Amino acid sequence: MAAFVKKFSFILLVVLGMGQVTTLKAYQVERNEARVEFRQESASRTSWFYNTLAINYVTLNAIDLVTTFHGLGNGAREVNPIARTFVKNKPLAVAVKAGATVTVLYALSKAKKHNRKVAYIALGTLNVIYGLVVTNNVRVTMNLN
Repeated sequence: MAAFVKKFSFILLVVLGMGQVTTLKAYQVERNEARVEFRQESASRTSWFYNTLAINYVTLNAIDLVTTFHGLGNGAREVNPIARTFVKNKPLAVAVKAGATVTVLYALSKAKKHNRKVAYIALGTLNVIYGLVVTNNVRVTMNLN
């Protein structure tokens, strides 16, 4: 599992590190000299990827909450000291989780305007982290049954 996570993280960082789409144009100029030009494409072509990461982030946060409640109902305990203070009150836990998720996405949308790479890498990293958290929640719950 650790090797898979390292490989996936590396691939994700490489894809996210590209930032904008780069196109290569080669054409003939005077005296038959070849000239190559690199040009950055508009950001709208890659925003689908950012939106997919954002939707995945929201989904993983919801699954984290559901699997946490399920695990707690089957005898597991919350190991996150911050979440432990409010997770016993489900409406409060849902409100805090939703608020934190929306706040992170809002902050990243603002950061994306100034530095796209940082926003993509941060959101990709959060997806990997929450994917691991959900995987752990499922593993713990399965071991309890």
